[in-house]
Amino acid sequence: MSSDGGRFSFYAVRRGRVPGVYRSWQECDQQVNGYQNGEHRGFRDLSEAIAWLRIAADPPTLIEPITESSFMHVEDMELMLMRACTFFHIGVPIFVPQEVDTADENLLFGFTVFLSYNSRGLDLLAHGPLCYEERSARQEVSFTMVEKILSTTGYAVRDYNYRVLGCLTEQLNQVNKEEVDRLNERIRSLEIENEDLRGQVEIFGEMLDQ
Repeated sequence: MSSDGGRFSFYAVRRGRVPGVYRSWQECDQQVNGYQNGEHRGFRDLSEAIAWLRIAADPPTLIEPITESSFMHVEDMELMLMRACTFFHIGVPIFVPQEVDTADENLLFGFTVFLSYNSRGLDLLAHGPLCYEERSARQEVSFTMVEKILSTTGYAVRDYNYRVLGCLTEQLNQVNKEEVDRLNERIRSLEIENEDLRGQVEIFGEMLDQ
């Protein structure tokens, strides 16, 4: 087992069971002890820990801008992340920016997000992809963090598509009910016709007997 006398105020875990920033050595040790190729470092200042995580972030992938004219994106993922943090009584998430110069002299933006200390003990870290626009980069990493929060807590988000699905299901149920009603009405009509035919057969039978 690793030994550290708790000499630092913050411990940043780069590679471990749950990467992130921890406030005690005991919490940090739980993430790296026995973890193959685990990597962590102690800091006296939170900003230094964040800066180290920023430099140590895994190389992200590049996302090209979406150009489909038929697609309308209306959900603000950063706002959804804030709502999730409020719902779970988590402090404001911390965005660590990353800027990368490309060979063609374009500037790419990326973010790493981690949760501040919270009573739920959700020490999560999310790395976002590189994007050509800063807002897109914040949206992408916010989406990744929302997914991690929901996966960890077992909750789900009911959004616009959920409501659309509910309406379609209700319409389908209504159509099925109307179809069943029509079939039942047809069965009743056939039963009445069958009774009439039976009566006519009985009359013909009596006439033949005479």
